[in-house]
Amino acid sequence: MRNTKCALCEEKLGQSLELGMQPVCNHFLNKKDDKEKLYRLSIVQCQECGLVQLGHRFPSQALKPVHEWITYAEPEEHLDNLTEHIMKTINIKESGSKAKIKAKIKAQMRAKIIGMSFKDDTLLMRLEKNGFAVERLKLKEDLGIEDEHVGVETIQAQLKPDNIKKIIKKKGAADIVIARHILEHAYNLKEFITSLKMLIKPKGYLILEVPDCGCAFERLDYPIIWEEHTLYFTPETFKNTLARNGLDISYFNAFEYALENSLVIIAQLAGPKANSKKANSKSSINKEIINKEAIKKEKERFNVFCKSFDKRKTEITKFLKENKTDNSEIALLGAGHFACGFINFLGLKDYVDMVIDDNIHKKGLLMPGSALPIIGSEALLGKKIKLCLLSLNPRTEEKVVQENQEFINQGGIFRSIFASSRYAIKL
Repeated sequence: MRNTKCALCEEKLGQSLELGMQPVCNHFLNKKDDKEKLYRLSIVQCQECGLVQLGHRFPSQALKPVHEWITYAEPEEHLDNLTEHIMKTINIKESGSKAKIKAKIKAQMRAKIIGMSFKDDTLLMRLEKNGFAVERLKLKEDLGIEDEHVGVETIQAQLKPDNIKKIIKKKGAADIVIARHILEHAYNLKEFITSLKMLIKPKGYLILEVPDCGCAFERLDYPIIWEEHTLYFTPETFKNTLARNGLDISYFNAFEYALENSLVIIAQLAGPKANSKKANSKSSINKEIINKEAIKKEKERFNVFCKSFDKRKTEITKFLKENKTDNSEIALLGAGHFACGFINFLGLKDYVDMVIDDNIHKKGLLMPGSALPIIGSEALLGKKIKLCLLSLNPRTEEKVVQENQEFINQGGIFRSIFASSRYAIKL
């Protein structure tokens, strides 16, 4: 069913990119004649606030991984830096007289920090090393989730007011609530943020992290569209989302990465006058009920992204045709959701011969949608592969290229599906 109202402001949705019927990217096939469930996929933008979101959402239950070994890694190089900023923001940095330091350390040890999912573990670990008392919500005990092998698609559905009330009754409210890389998965944005707000004390802090899709829109990186991400934030729409939901932003940073920056906000519950012009004038960060000029830029960028799809598809197809002969094959390295989207969105299954991945669980399976075989990296030398496309995050490409110099020495070529890569396809 198509969403007709914005998840944030409930206004009418506008410009969209229709991607047709698509499989769930982590539902690998065992054999070619396996039946797949396909769902309509589209991405659309609100004309009022500029937030990009899925126009057609897959049923949340359909996103549950069918394999226990499915994992996703988020960028973490910025977490030491973020930990320092958290310490400064909540004013528990050790400074001043010995008495003040002692008082702050005691306050720090009393502070309760709760993470929402397994994606928060590495930040919680860093904060624990700095003296904080940390914990993460338990799937069964706190959220009523019986299956231990679930992703954030299941966790986000259980972060709702009724469950939060039970958690507060049992554990009490938290001084700091952390939710990394889960907001973009939310099916009910307002209810999700309301639930997080309920869990923090009146003067507590909410720490949120999401991927920045703005650069990917500009670079026409279509594989960033993923059925598990219902929301596609940019710095402007991320800040605006929190402001519209009664949160004052005390810290914002866009940590730079090759593919998608990590957007981080530390916020508090807004005061009673937070929505007034007088209150919003106190901080440049908190003026973020997004202005018309910013919305115009958001809409222009997304419009180009949508309008350029057919041209990009034609260019990629032409490139692959030129590099595929009777005596050579084309491989795609990395059997993740980027590869799945690249092949299926652009209709490339007839031009790619195989997908390479050394994950022991994936080898021998077939890619969703295209049924392309997944084989090990030994194929780069044992097959007649001339071109190998990289669907890896650009920050890990260099290591892979260096490990496969023999392939290059025998005339093989690496090209990345992402425009930000130094190995990007030149069209």
